[in-house]
Amino acid sequence: MKKIFIAGLLLCASVMLASCGSSIKGLEKPDSADVPEVTTTVTVSTTATTTTTKATTTSKSVTETETVTEEETTTEELEAPPNEDPEIGYGQEFDIDEPPAVTTQAVVTTKQTTTTTAQPQAVELKVTAKIDQLFSGLRDKEAEAEAARKAQEEKERLEREERERKEQEEREKASSSQTDTSSGGAGDSSGTGDDTSSQTDDTSSEDSSLPQPEDPVSPDASAATSEKEYPIEYTATSYEDLQGYLSFYYEQSVVSKYLKLYPASFFQTHVLALKTVGQAAGKTCELKFQKATGNLNTKTITMDIDRNELKNPEKITSTLLIQVTLNRNDYAKYGTKGISWRFTYKKYYEYPLAVAKLNAYGWDLKTAFNIASYTSYYGHTADMPQDDKTSTEWYAEYGFTYGKGNCYVMAAMFCEMARTLGYECHHISGRVPLARGGYGPHSWAEITVNGKVYVCDPDFTHETGYNGYMINYGQSGTWRYEKISVIS
Repeated sequence: MKKIFIAGLLLCASVMLASCGSSIKGLEKPDSADVPEVTTTVTVSTTATTTTTKATTTSKSVTETETVTEEETTTEELEAPPNEDPEIGYGQEFDIDEPPAVTTQAVVTTKQTTTTTAQPQAVELKVTAKIDQLFSGLRDKEAEAEAARKAQEEKERLEREERERKEQEEREKASSSQTDTSSGGAGDSSGTGDDTSSQTDDTSSEDSSLPQPEDPVSPDASAATSEKEYPIEYTATSYEDLQGYLSFYYEQSVVSKYLKLYPASFFQTHVLALKTVGQAAGKTCELKFQKATGNLNTKTITMDIDRNELKNPEKITSTLLIQVTLNRNDYAKYGTKGISWRFTYKKYYEYPLAVAKLNAYGWDLKTAFNIASYTSYYGHTADMPQDDKTSTEWYAEYGFTYGKGNCYVMAAMFCEMARTLGYECHHISGRVPLARGGYGPHSWAEITVNGKVYVCDPDFTHETGYNGYMINYGQSGTWRYEKISVIS
């Protein structure tokens, strides 16, 4: 039996070996030292974290018989299982119970918040504006106050004299009464009484013929009749507002004039923004109304006005009355917090054509010189003078207008631009030697910079191509200038 059992075992082993041999047919038998290393990479859904697991799998099967001993080794490149559980297959997603220590990179996000403040939206309003220059009619409050003071002093003087006169009469009556009493008897008392009565009647008749002082005005009554004060910038929303404002600042003749221009019916659909600009002698200016803008955010209407300071050799004293007519609905919508008057002060320039050139090419003295020297030459004709009898303004205007001219024109153009830039500059008339002999008329400019006088000759640069800007009299390489007169 024992031999039969052993023979069965051998038979079974042979069958198993044959089966294994067929399953690995075509595979080489590597040595145990050549077993490849199986590397499994597991990615865990954690920020910036990678876990790598290395495992070596070697399958080894050994069969022993009495006659045959065969050893087979099979190695497969497989992903390592997460644990010992054979139910979990390879290549599936799984969790790691105890993950190794990892380094996590923290990502910091900075959120920048920008707060934008909505700017007020201004709307330009359609208005009608008038600026009237009044040479008379403004109330002189100081003169009125002085006249009122003198009238009050005169009134007090009359009252004082009246009191002194009455006191003197009382003293005289008392003295007369004492004299009559001492000289007369008791029987004369009735007569004395009649005489006293008649004297009293005579005094009363005399008092009635004298001027009587006015009753003093009580402080309360004076306060009640005091004049309402108005600011110089005021918005009249009714006929009464306009009348009160005008009466406060102007004489009755001016008040009557403007009350006719703006009757009560005007204020049913409009309001009138007013401003009084007083100007002392020699300080007159020119006002130019620009625009009116309304803003819902601020509820303020802004009036933009340009103010140009003017030269005023006549020293005229005047007053400006600005009147801006606003639609009543626009005023109710935008102007509930009032009117803002904004004046832009501008320097008045005497030479507008020079200003236009500087605006076009640049506000610089050298630029002004180049503008003059680049002017096309035009001269030696009957219509182009070259003397000091013609004004600087005429020469400059010709050059700025037509873009051509002679040396007098070029010098005048530069002179006006230099003055506009704020320099002291003079237009000179003179002569220079001619190449053929003798002298010819010529014009140039003298300009003072840092207390020193220089020659600026645009025509010299135009004709020769050499520098004629900020040169000196007698300088080498320039013309020999002989000054005869100063045009301006």
